[in-house]
Amino acid sequence: MDTQILKLDPPYEYICCNGRTALHIATLIVYETKVNADGEYELETHSHPIVRNFDTPRGSVWNKAELRDCDILCSEDNMQISLKKFRKILSRYPESDENVYEGKGEYINPIWKKDLEDIGIMVTWPVGDDGQEHFKEFVVKLNIKPKGAYKYFCEDCYTDFFFYVEADDLDSLKSQLIHKRDWYYYIFKEHDFAIRFTCDDKRYDQILQEINNTKPEKY
Repeated sequence: MDTQILKLDPPYEYICCNGRTALHIATLIVYETKVNADGEYELETHSHPIVRNFDTPRGSVWNKAELRDCDILCSEDNMQISLKKFRKILSRYPESDENVYEGKGEYINPIWKKDLEDIGIMVTWPVGDDGQEHFKEFVVKLNIKPKGAYKYFCEDCYTDFFFYVEADDLDSLKSQLIHKRDWYYYIFKEHDFAIRFTCDDKRYDQILQEINNTKPEKY
């Protein structure tokens, strides 16, 4: 087995994988020769990020992460990500917003808005043509269908906000959508906006109307 370290030039990029975020400063390439099922030798290559954060200022290797599985957040000289990029990161961890109000969510996935802000990464908000922020209604189109053991599998059709729900009944579907919607209201409480759900399947018009008319909880 041979290894090689490829050093990167600044400005470095912030990456995340397996619920961790850090500055990507170099890459460890591991070359390994193996014998395949036909008895022939094959060369396998693995690329692991070498990263730097508060705990490891000199750098450490993410041994359990392949570089191809990492998401690039931003560059250290432009530390901001769009709302859609934030949504993409959350979509990697479908249950990432569980227990967020109790402060337990970081044990599932620490890619929270506050954690990014602690690093210095800001989530940008859409503005108008005048460059100012105005009240905005985000329409989240949902796809609801049965899947596996769940009668209701619900996900957004790649909108500005990530929604993923598995429910056995409509009451559970409703409560989970409200909870996840209110979580966005909580973490983006500095902005003036509303989330409204729609669905092409008209069977869900009534329950989505009930959700849209439900006032958000205050956390």
